[in-house]
Amino acid sequence: MSNINNEDSVIVCNNITIRDVTALKDVLLARFRAVDELVLDVRDDAAADLAGVQLICSAHRYALEHGKHFALARPAVGPLAAVLEQGGFLAAAGAGRTIWSGGAGT
Repeated sequence: MSNINNEDSVIVCNNITIRDVTALKDVLLARFRAVDELVLDVRDDAAADLAGVQLICSAHRYALEHGKHFALARPAVGPLAAVLEQGGFLAAAGAGRTIWSGGAGT
């Protein structure tokens, strides 16, 4: 199970896999109700899979649709970056600023 810390507007998660996304989704939605800016800090060695990537994409879309700001604390690295590369997300994003580069993206 992931260790999720949801103090203020930063959520720290140690894993972002199918086993963790339900709990993380609940935390994200609760924090979005309380704040307008939210940062997800995925640890460099966090286990990751496509379910985690999908949750990040969904959180980003939710923020855009509700006038809120969502970003990763830093560019995706480690297992998360590997999943993004394997899934074609990094190539599709190009060289611009995206959610995966540690910004709000577009």
